[in-house]
Amino acid sequence: MKKRLSTVTLHYMLITAGFWMSFCLVSTNAAVFLQALGYSNTQLGLIMALGNVGGALLSTLIGDFLDRHPQVRHVQVLHLLSVVQALTLMLLWIHPQSGWFSSICYTLYCSALMAVNAVNLDLCVRFEHVGADLNFGVARSTGSLAFMVVSILLGMLVEHFSHMVLLYAGLLIVLYQTWANLVVDRDLKAAEAQASAHALSARAPSASLLRFIRDNAAFSILLLGVILIFTAHNMDGNFMINEIRNLGGGTVEMGWIAAFQALVEVPVMVFSARLPKSRNLAWYLRLAFIFFVIKLLAYALAPTLPLFFAARIL
Repeated sequence: MKKRLSTVTLHYMLITAGFWMSFCLVSTNAAVFLQALGYSNTQLGLIMALGNVGGALLSTLIGDFLDRHPQVRHVQVLHLLSVVQALTLMLLWIHPQSGWFSSICYTLYCSALMAVNAVNLDLCVRFEHVGADLNFGVARSTGSLAFMVVSILLGMLVEHFSHMVLLYAGLLIVLYQTWANLVVDRDLKAAEAQASAHALSARAPSASLLRFIRDNAAFSILLLGVILIFTAHNMDGNFMINEIRNLGGGTVEMGWIAAFQALVEVPVMVFSARLPKSRNLAWYLRLAFIFFVIKLLAYALAPTLPLFFAARIL
């Protein structure tokens, strides 16, 4: 008999779906929105770079804060990040034109969103710490499915209406995230109530970033490699509309291609725990890194939309 998904997993699916729906707006549709406001590719790249760097720094600060103040609940931090996202989206709606004001707003929106993922991952660790039954692979695959659906819908809506649809969609997703965060926090409170006092007090000591790098040199090199690969992956996502327009497509085609890319992630995430044990995790990571390089080459060399679409299976 197949094991049913736990309530914690089902509810954690809600917050992964919320983040990846927002990520679809910030990453895949960034060029669509910002270019519609009059930004150049250079300005777009700068805004996204600052947004990602800001998100990385904010994630680090939040992670350190949560480690040092275990009494602060994750949902409180997530609500604060939701407020930042909502305010910046509303300011962009009031002032939808290029300039330093909109640049700051979009950078802050991007930074706050990226930090949400870090808090969600810390929540996952917290659930594991208190012994909750959470299947992260299945929950994360829900994020890709949500990304897929939103990508298709936004591609058609932007084509039919305008880029302003992205702001309305962003606000709706923020409202959804606020509700989902409350649901997951309720699960965490229940899990903490059932956990032993020893499990709740046994927390690994926090360390500064420099000390962490010194004590975990090999792992830090691995992280650097992941950052470099994700940077290339993110560049493709941020400028995908340019690639597709160069091949004769538009936002509708971009929506379908991005959705297909998200779809091919799902089987690997769902069945990651069932990969053959004849190979260790390091072997699978090396294989994944190799395919990242191959797929980026395939994107660059694809001469037509059908081949560009097919390259996404890598």
